[in-house]
Formats: sequence, structure tokens, C-alpha cells
Amino acid sequence: MRDQRTMLLVDDRRFGLVQFAELARSRGLHSVGYCTSTDSMLYECDRLRPDVVVMDVGVAGTLHPMVAIKRLRRQFPDTRVIATASPSESDLAMEAMTMGAVDFVLKPFHSRSVTDCLDRWVV
Repeated sequence: MRDQRTMLLVDDRRFGLVQFAELARSRGLHSVGYCTSTDSMLYECDRLRPDVVVMDVGVAGTLHPMVAIKRLRRQFPDTRVIATASPSESDLAMEAMTMGAVDFVLKPFHSRSVTDCLDRWVV
């Protein structure tokens, strides 16, 4: 078993995920990669085997994000998925949970909501 827990970040806008990664690092999660599409996310999950995938529900790709989450959970059942969404996408965030995400965090990220989520599901 690895000593350090790993995380893959998936979003087509990198800005907010930098903050998420810093907060996750304070909880012992190490970022091992960054993807901008659902296609690259599945490839990188196969290659890196992260413990956690933090994925924006609006990320582009050949697969719809909900289908990608469902496929990810089927292929890698031990990988936890945390969805991220803007307040206008909260319905998609809830749908992500029905597809296998363990939780969601709304953007813009607030340190308390991120750390609470990580404490519940990862740490």
C-alpha cells in the first residue's frame, strides 16, 4: 500500500483546481495529474491509479461527464470521485452522485467545504 494518497484533477479550467489541490495537500493528498477532458481522465486513471478523482461536471470529452463517472467507478471501484460544479450546475452535481461520485463541492471553492469533503471521504 502507498504511503501517500493520490489525486487526479479533471477540469477544462485550471484556475480553481490549483486552490483545491493546495487544500487537498494540507490533508495529505498529492496531485499526480491534471486532465482537461473525460477521455484523458480515463486514460490517466488507468495509468496512474489515483485514490481520488476531482472532476468538474461540465468537462468536455467524447463521453458525457456522467457516463465517464459511471465508467470510472466500474473500472476502478476503489477510486473515489468528487464532483465539482458551479452553483448553476448543482443539478449535474447531484446527478454525478447517482453515477458514483461520493460528494460534490460547489465553485468557487471555500476552504471549509473542500476540507470537510476531504475529511469525510478521503482522509
